[in-house]
Amino acid sequence: MSKSKAISRPFEQTAQQRAELEALRRMLDLSEGTFSLSVAVCNSPALRDHIIEHVTGEVEGIQVVRVPEDARDIFDLVRQQIPNGSPRAIFVADLEKALAEDKRSRVVQGLNVSREQWQSAFQCPVVFWLPEYAQSLLMTQARDLWSWISHNFEFVSEQATAPAGMQDSYAGNITLASNLDVHEKRFRIAELEQRIADAGAKPQGQLREHMSVWQNELAYLRRSLGDLDGAMVLLKEQERICRQLGNVEGLATLLANQASALHQMGHMREALPLAEESYELASKHGYAMLGKQIKPFLSEAREAAEKA
Repeated sequence: MSKSKAISRPFEQTAQQRAELEALRRMLDLSEGTFSLSVAVCNSPALRDHIIEHVTGEVEGIQVVRVPEDARDIFDLVRQQIPNGSPRAIFVADLEKALAEDKRSRVVQGLNVSREQWQSAFQCPVVFWLPEYAQSLLMTQARDLWSWISHNFEFVSEQATAPAGMQDSYAGNITLASNLDVHEKRFRIAELEQRIADAGAKPQGQLREHMSVWQNELAYLRRSLGDLDGAMVLLKEQERICRQLGNVEGLATLLANQASALHQMGHMREALPLAEESYELASKHGYAMLGKQIKPFLSEAREAAEKA
C-alpha cells in the first residue's frame, strides 16, 4: 500500500485500505489453483475478523485456520486441519498467539525452514494474517520464508497514533463519516480505536479534547453499524469528560445522541430525560441551531414515552 505523509482527502487512509481489500480479492482470483505466500497486516483483531468474514463470504472454498496459543509447528497445524491440500485459499490467523517469549524462536524458525513444505502440500494461495510486530519478526528472523512472500496487504492506518490523529482535520465530521461504506467504517473504527488507545487512559490538555472528538465519531460509527451498546459506552464516557470540562454544547449534543441511541434500542423512558436535559441546555445557553435540531426528537421521545 502506498502511503502519504499528509491527509489530503477525507479519510484517505480508509480509502487506501479499501483499495487493499480489492487487491486481496484480485490476488485470490488470479492465483486460483497456484501456490503463493502472502501476508495481510492488521493490528485490530476485530477488523481482521471482519475482513476475513467478508472475503470468505464472497469467495467459496477458503479455509481459515486459527492458531492456538500452544501451537509449536504452524505448518503441521495447517496440514492436519487441511489434509487434502487444495482449498480455494488458506487464511492463517491468530499466529501472534503462538509467539510468546518462551517459544517465539522455535515457532518462527519452524516457519522459516518449512517454506518448501507449504509449496509441496498446498496448490493454492496461503495468507498469513499478522499484526505489524509479528510481520517484523518474520521479516528479520524467518528470512527464507519471507523471501517467498509475493503479496503484502496492509490494513493499517498512518493516522492510528494520537499525535497523527491531532492533525486529522476531518476527525468528528459525522456527515463525511456517514458517506463511508461498511468496510470503510470498519477501517475507520480500527483507526480511531488504536488512536484512542495510544492516547492513554488519562490524556491531558489538547489531547483530551481531541479524544472527545474521536470518541464521538467512534460512537457514531458503531451506532451506524448497529452496535448500540458499544456506542452507548462511548457516549457515556464522553458525557463524563464534557461535564468535567464544562463543555455545555458538547454535553447537550452527547445527551441528544444518547437519547437517540436509547430510542433505537426501545428504551424510551430512559431516553426522555436525556433529551429534555439536552434541549434545556441548548435553550439556556443560546445554542439555537442545536435546540432546533433537538426539539423534534424531544417531541417524538415524549410521545413515545407516553405510549410505552
